[in-house]
Amino acid sequence: MEGYALTPVIEAVRPDYVILAEPTGLNINRGHRGRAGIVVTSTGKTCHTARPEMGKNAVYGIIPAVQAIRGMKLPRDDDLGDGSIELLDIVSSPFPSLSQVPEKCVTRFDRRVVVGETQEGVLEDMKKCLANIMDVEVSYNRGKIDCFTGEKIDAPDFRPGWMFPENHEIVVKSINALEGVGIKPDIMIGSGCVNGSASGGLFGIPTIVFGPGSKMSHLIDEYIEIKEIEKSVDGFKAIAAALVS
Repeated sequence: MEGYALTPVIEAVRPDYVILAEPTGLNINRGHRGRAGIVVTSTGKTCHTARPEMGKNAVYGIIPAVQAIRGMKLPRDDDLGDGSIELLDIVSSPFPSLSQVPEKCVTRFDRRVVVGETQEGVLEDMKKCLANIMDVEVSYNRGKIDCFTGEKIDAPDFRPGWMFPENHEIVVKSINALEGVGIKPDIMIGSGCVNGSASGGLFGIPTIVFGPGSKMSHLIDEYIEIKEIEKSVDGFKAIAAALVS
């Protein structure tokens, strides 16, 4: 749910800049792709598997949809690169089945979006891609989270991409500040989705990503070297001082 928790903080604080402390190897990311969770549902008709001609197998109905989606031509950004889409899972119902032809099949896709793509546009592109496939529906996955405060989040799973130029004030000042404390960062572009989808994508607030850690996110034995954590402390202090001066 990248950005949903940060959004009310932004609305309350109204920051001039945002620095996201995600792992970058002490480099600076000036932009990231966004993300969309897409659900494709195929509807059939259940019957006994001994008489499959009496029904319609929903799993078979999803196969041409998956093939069509794999062949989609997706938007490209000169900095962020190509958009992408990847199959996450396929779940049929009833499941587990005992001698029943599946009457429904739900497939989820992870769609990475570039700057300029909208919530409405991404969904419309998916619908056009599947327009000639019968009994298939497309929708957004719903992000549902029960917060410890009792707050309930229920929102469509869409986060916009965002990007700031290399010569933007937040990038230039942050680089100079880091070099002043002995850190020599590269300027990079992120491929994943982070909270910048809210600060940079929705609100247009100058945003960068900076932090210790390698490209180990979501992998087994993820780690951060202690020396990078120590350097990052100096880096965060330096960036903050430069941006408020």
